[in-house]
Amino acid sequence: MNQGLSNGNILSLSAGPSDLYAGTAAEGVFRSTNNGSSWTDVSTGLSKSTNYFNATASMGSLVFVGASVPYGPIGDSGGVFRSTNNGATWTRAFAGLTRPDVWCLSVSGKNILAGTGSGWVYLSTDSGSSWHASVTGLARIADQRTSGAPTVFSLAQNYPNPFNPSTTIRYGLPRVSHVLPTVFNTLGQTVATLVNESEDAGNHDVRFDASGLASGVYFYRLQAGSFVRTKKLVNLR
Repeated sequence: MNQGLSNGNILSLSAGPSDLYAGTAAEGVFRSTNNGSSWTDVSTGLSKSTNYFNATASMGSLVFVGASVPYGPIGDSGGVFRSTNNGATWTRAFAGLTRPDVWCLSVSGKNILAGTGSGWVYLSTDSGSSWHASVTGLARIADQRTSGAPTVFSLAQNYPNPFNPSTTIRYGLPRVSHVLPTVFNTLGQTVATLVNESEDAGNHDVRFDASGLASGVYFYRLQAGSFVRTKKLVNLR
């Protein structure tokens, strides 16, 4: 079933009218025309070496792929790419998409939604040609990310996830707090203590490097005063 796939890090799968599409970590997008028995690289027009292709979706004859950039500047990478010829060629479809770290795509009738790792949802009503933020009910999250201190403690999903070899963990503090973000394995053993000190109110990022750890599922926990929150992350080697 993996014939033709050059990368085992499959981040997304979707079905078009007659084909299957697989998005990978920094190796492009692959298409199968025989129910997954074999795959062909269809990455013309995609900056595959700098993108994680986290989402794929189809709308009739159109195919979309959502991408994020795990390392380095965004440049011409990240966002949403669209194909009108079953993935033979792709063009970037991102007008209005100001947060191009796209992690999920969903088609609803004639509309398509894009969810980003930075906490935003975008809506396109013209087949991906243009996008606008659709943040009703998410305004408080967006405001916390862009202005002032958060109003509540929070722990975001690490980005990218899955990752290799490093990832970023973001958390929000509404007031000065002693923070202790740690990473532990499935046996409950601590494998990394990322911070152990008092930090000011605001949004904070901390980098976790797992280059010395085996592939697999890990968990990260934030303790800040009485606030405790745990999330899962995946290290792919």
